[in-house]
Amino acid sequence: MKLKLLFSCFILFFLCALSSFSQTTLSAGDIAITGFTTDNPDQFTFVLLVDVESGTQVNFTDRGWDSVAGAFRSGEGTLTWTATSNLSAGTNIYVQDLDNPFTADVGTITDDGSFQLSGSGDQILVYQGTDLSPTFLNAIHTDGDDGGWSNATGTSSTALPPGLTDGVDAIYFGEIDNGSFMCTGNPINGSPSYVLSEIVDVSNWELENSLLSTTPLGGGCTYSIMDPCTDISGTDSDGDGINDACDEDEDNDGIPDYLDGCSTIDIANTIAIGIPITDGSSYSLEETTITYNTTNPNTNYGYVAGNQGNAIRFQGSTINEELELGFSVPIQNVNFKLTDFDQGEQVTVNAYDDLNNLINLTSNNVPLKGSLVDRTGNFFENNDSAPESDGDDEADDIKGGVHFYFPGAISRIVFIYNTGGGQSIRFTELNYCLKDSDGDSILDFRDIDSDNDGIPDLVEAGGVDLDGDGYIENPADNNGNGIPDIYDFRCTNSPSANGWATSVHNSVNTSNANDALGNGTFSYADIGVGGSLELQFSDIIPAGNNVIIRHVRQSGSGQLPFMVERSSDGITYSNDESFLTSFNGSYEVLSYVLIGGNTSYVKITNLSSETLGIDYAKYSYGLNADCSGINGVLITNLDNDNDGIANSRDLDSDNDGIFDVIEANLPDTDNNGLADNFADLDSDGFNDNYDGDVGNDGVAENMTSAAIITGNDTDADGIPNTYPNVNQDSNGYPNPFDIDADDDGIPDNIEAQPTLGYIVPAGAFNFNGLDTAYLSGIYPEDTDVDGIPDYLDSDSDSDGTPDIQENGDVNAISNIDIDSDGLDDALDSNTSSFDVNDEISSGNSAEMTATFGDADGDLLTGGDLDYRDLFDINPLAVAALDFDGIDDYAEITNSPIDGYTDFTISAWIKYEGPAISSGQRVFVMGQKGVFEITLSDWSSDASFESISSKFFTGPIGGLSSGWAFKTDSWVNITVTASFDGSNTTFRIYKNGFAGGVGTIPGAVNSTTNPFRLGIVNGTTTHLNFEGWIDEVRFFDSYLTEDQVRRMIYQEIENIGGNVTGKTVPQAIKDDPTDTVLSWSLLNSYYDMSDIQANKVPDVSGNNKSLRLANMTTLQQQTAPMPFETIQDGDWATEATWEHGDVWDIEDLEAAAVVPSQSTEPWSIVHIHH
Repeated sequence: MKLKLLFSCFILFFLCALSSFSQTTLSAGDIAITGFTTDNPDQFTFVLLVDVESGTQVNFTDRGWDSVAGAFRSGEGTLTWTATSNLSAGTNIYVQDLDNPFTADVGTITDDGSFQLSGSGDQILVYQGTDLSPTFLNAIHTDGDDGGWSNATGTSSTALPPGLTDGVDAIYFGEIDNGSFMCTGNPINGSPSYVLSEIVDVSNWELENSLLSTTPLGGGCTYSIMDPCTDISGTDSDGDGINDACDEDEDNDGIPDYLDGCSTIDIANTIAIGIPITDGSSYSLEETTITYNTTNPNTNYGYVAGNQGNAIRFQGSTINEELELGFSVPIQNVNFKLTDFDQGEQVTVNAYDDLNNLINLTSNNVPLKGSLVDRTGNFFENNDSAPESDGDDEADDIKGGVHFYFPGAISRIVFIYNTGGGQSIRFTELNYCLKDSDGDSILDFRDIDSDNDGIPDLVEAGGVDLDGDGYIENPADNNGNGIPDIYDFRCTNSPSANGWATSVHNSVNTSNANDALGNGTFSYADIGVGGSLELQFSDIIPAGNNVIIRHVRQSGSGQLPFMVERSSDGITYSNDESFLTSFNGSYEVLSYVLIGGNTSYVKITNLSSETLGIDYAKYSYGLNADCSGINGVLITNLDNDNDGIANSRDLDSDNDGIFDVIEANLPDTDNNGLADNFADLDSDGFNDNYDGDVGNDGVAENMTSAAIITGNDTDADGIPNTYPNVNQDSNGYPNPFDIDADDDGIPDNIEAQPTLGYIVPAGAFNFNGLDTAYLSGIYPEDTDVDGIPDYLDSDSDSDGTPDIQENGDVNAISNIDIDSDGLDDALDSNTSSFDVNDEISSGNSAEMTATFGDADGDLLTGGDLDYRDLFDINPLAVAALDFDGIDDYAEITNSPIDGYTDFTISAWIKYEGPAISSGQRVFVMGQKGVFEITLSDWSSDASFESISSKFFTGPIGGLSSGWAFKTDSWVNITVTASFDGSNTTFRIYKNGFAGGVGTIPGAVNSTTNPFRLGIVNGTTTHLNFEGWIDEVRFFDSYLTEDQVRRMIYQEIENIGGNVTGKTVPQAIKDDPTDTVLSWSLLNSYYDMSDIQANKVPDVSGNNKSLRLANMTTLQQQTAPMPFETIQDGDWATEATWEHGDVWDIEDLEAAAVVPSQSTEPWSIVHIHH
């Protein structure tokens, strides 16, 4: 909470609104009448509280305002004053009627001839604009017959004009002829709001029905009107014209600093109320530890200072007593105040930087000093020993308070004070900023991406950012507090209102509640121990305004604890704040600031062991808060997962275990939740790679690289209505804040993890907002290996059935999301609170199956839940892969040949695609940039096609060798490669027939590409494979011709650590060398058995599953492994063989013409019938 928030507490009944320079359009309170006489001659004076440009016009009328008609009463007259030059704030203007028309000593007056003040009571209403659409600036009323601001029923009566409030920017004097403000200081120093508060205080006026003794009219006051937020020199980090000393949002991201890594410390409660400080005692604060050292502990103690808040009170008779505050980690951007200078108190304030150098105070360090305080260097002294009447008046801050600001690091603060007997000074409202969530050396309150996830704080907080630059789209700040008006809850165009609360109901321990009604009389309700009193207001009070509560004690002494809460409906109460009474024998007034939403009800609960009396509650709002037509909405500062860490500092804002940076589609190669390749040339804390405006020049030249942009907030609820990018379901919040990003009814936390081995959230969080169950983040599952993780994939298994129809629940959304968690209510079992995994509690297989469905019950036997199971009804126990030539493919993510210079690949294929034209090439399998097997046209015979292998090495773009084969027939392809340190030797086999040996220089390339079957990974001109593939094997060795031939016609298994044939149960060996092939050289093996979900198991034991994508059908295994009979008969008769029709056994080619499918000498024939 920055200095301007402190200002908001200075004046009890309204919030400060500071105006910017060179205004031609004025607001309520920018002008104040300082004197009037209704006895001849008619005259009045007014003072400008802001600068005005030449040509500015202001109207003064004695016509009353008719609140029923919403218009001026007819008759009487109007004067129009025009500034003829640029005028500074503090300029007095004297208007008089010595001899018609009226004249002014500064500027000119246009007189319609009908303006005349009545000695029996009248009014002067000050406004700009037209009579039909006036903007009221100030008003006085001097008639006593109607008892105040009533209505314009006669020439001397008027209602209070809209936008004005009595005692704030309007004055009702009662029946009086003449009046003049008497200077309360000369000059009167302060902000416009302070000077106005002095002028509207009727006790500062001489009021007479005869001649005034005060001359000249208006007291002849001189004014030094200063807005410390714009007049003092100093740093303006965000360039919004508000110095950091007073800027409540120093990075202009819409998140007030007090929510953006800054801390407001209840300094008194570090030591406890009423308890003296213990010398050398230490207490933990946010990000640092405070240690107190004092020369006299009994002179410093915790104290409840009424509207000044909790404080440490300095009170002692010894000269130059000291209190030192030391900070273990130097605090930065420090604000605090000393108050209650009213009886000759003195104090020296010595602050030291992080190198222990004394800071000599300048006006930058003292942005506001009360009129009753003098300063010489670091020494402050009360210049008026007359104490305030109640010691707790808000005006003490303007009169007897000093505000301090230190933008840099402060390691310790030393107070040297002389208070004398019975006097005291209060140290309160310590504010500082120290949090640096992402460790980039830019503190959060000046960092527009506080967690460095590439998503600007503005977006993560719920704000509008159309161009991705992390800054407010409309930075207008008409009330000058540093928060853009669109996110300033103090900006309102609601008509001003005020009134008293009435009792709604009370607990059994409350009596006399009906006496606690609104007229300000001293008649109270008794709230007994544990009791509560609920009060309702006739208006809806906008957030950010004050409720004023007066409480009394019936018996006892000391302080009573009680709590105040707010509600919009009288049912659900929130934003509780605890108070202690400071009973002084009569009454105490406190101001409860309504944060958290609009309010119609408050509840007061007695937390003490004695009876508490409440006299009344009242409110006022719409006071000096108009922001040029903008209704401000307090930025939501979203914490979607309710973990206590706002999204802007939360690396996993929806607690689904997936880092926000991943959900925003940004790179995070080290999986630390931070966007990669951090660069920040403009020092705004936002990674330039994703900053829409690199350089902060107002040009969003990098908008297309922004992680998340937003649409507009069309319904003014503080949250954009659309998120055009990174919003998979185009509904509600973007992916990082949406627990079901693809709207399939399966929470992201479920879809991002494997079904078996699912880890439930721990419900405990670290300082970065990460659930302790996922501190390293979740690498999202991608079941169908299509590059779209399941939590964003509407069909996770690519089986053609959308996940929403395989989610175990209803298969349509309702577009209703009451709890705004991103999970549609039709599929959300908990709509009352945030639950990242909905109804899952243990995550065991039984619960997963019951919740999401497993039609074939294969979850524990290699399958998966339906939405991840390519085959909801399991296929044949053994099968061949069936590629449709459209989008079917299979993939091994970590290629079995990558990084190996020696390898062997073997597979059976059956091509069933169209004839291949000249120049076309069909991709069968391979690793892009390393190796591939392709099919092409065999030009010499239309009934054949060509099969080729290609290797890619560093110096060679690719080299091929191949064979012809007959289409629609099974053919085994085996390719071997071996590197001798200089060259790679390779050979391609067809059904065991070896082609020529080829040699290429260098070793085969290594890439990170997956090994694919059916479709090339990435861009290519190759056609997709259509047909069947079976029995795929990868060896980390260059197999010999003998080894290849011994096993291509049979499946293999591990017997004694050796590769052994299943049909001919002998170890596979190279006969010339008698070398047995070790099973350890088998890198991966897919015999196409037990295919479940979308995975073909790797039966080599190395667990490199072959993942299937888009494949919805499998075929019966018909490859000749081995050739097997089913009955007696001729060799060439189809019926003799198990798959004779497939094998085309009756029409085999001779070996001389390179047979495709024949009983080579190494063929295995199984007589099985």
